[in-house]
Amino acid sequence: MSKHDDLSAVLSTLPDWMTGEGDEDDVVLLSRMSLNRNAEEFLFPHRMDSSSLLPLLSGCDESVRNMYGQSRSYELNGTDDHTITLLREELCLPESADPRRPGRRLYRDSSGNRAFLVNSQDHFSLLSFMPGFQPNLQYQTLEKMDDILEQRFSYAVSMDLGYLRSKIERVGNGIQADIWLHLPALSRFGNFSEVLAHAQREGMQLSSFGSRGDSSLGQVYQLSCRGVLGDNEAETLEKLALVVLEFIHYERESRRSLMEGGTLEFIDVLWRDYAVLRHSRLLGLRESFELLSRLSLGQSLGILPGDRAVSRALFFLTQPAHIRHVSGSEGEGEESEQTVDDFARQRADIFRLGLSS
Repeated sequence: MSKHDDLSAVLSTLPDWMTGEGDEDDVVLLSRMSLNRNAEEFLFPHRMDSSSLLPLLSGCDESVRNMYGQSRSYELNGTDDHTITLLREELCLPESADPRRPGRRLYRDSSGNRAFLVNSQDHFSLLSFMPGFQPNLQYQTLEKMDDILEQRFSYAVSMDLGYLRSKIERVGNGIQADIWLHLPALSRFGNFSEVLAHAQREGMQLSSFGSRGDSSLGQVYQLSCRGVLGDNEAETLEKLALVVLEFIHYERESRRSLMEGGTLEFIDVLWRDYAVLRHSRLLGLRESFELLSRLSLGQSLGILPGDRAVSRALFFLTQPAHIRHVSGSEGEGEESEQTVDDFARQRADIFRLGLSS
């Protein structure tokens, strides 16, 4: 089935944040935070001409050496479609941005926990990925990268407005945070609408997980928070923490209510789902996410065996580009040329590999 013959080999190809542990990681699968900046000596990316690209990119090369030491870089204009999709599934590239414009480049450190995107919507997007939820530590990581970058470039900044952005509505402190929450109990049995309303009052958005537009695959949701005009960094992080911790609290309360019900039928459903994941031969995308959601829930409740970090990795490993990567079929043409049965069979193989230990 795979170019890899054991679980450790598969996991070693993934960024560290996919397989690591973090605070509150029974509910928060992943936190991605970015600082977004523009250099004052260059026009915004959508208005830059080719003569400006070389000095900007050479300055980025110098900064990255000081940030990471060794790193991997991608010239996105010349990167193949499979790798672009793989990077999107690993949340390094925004879905909405066209990566093919000349001068767009992505750097990643050796762990995959830090990245630097150049000439997307702004000149610079400094990215940090962590399992679980540690916003202050994550911001400190980005701040160190930001200090190094600012030694090379003068930022476009206003004392009144903050960091200037290519879109006027994003002017401010330049922070964006995206938190992936696993909410199987809250979304079905808890005060979901109440917590969602609080998030929306704070200017945050909740959207579904999945690259195909499917609604709430596996009850995983993406909470997005942008620093707004007038808020400093500490205020943005505090608002984010209050909303995320509220989601965590109510999800855990809902899970506790499930356990207090303690029905044999509920436990039986979890074990049946575990058996399907471990022994099936064909799994569709939506079905696999629903089963994986209940696997993660059963593990967090202490009912089902297994490593939650592996379960988190499976959320990403069983998306189309990663299936092709694990199976060694990256060079076999576009995703659309693979049949539904091919993906379903390979997805089931990955689950059996992941749950076999």
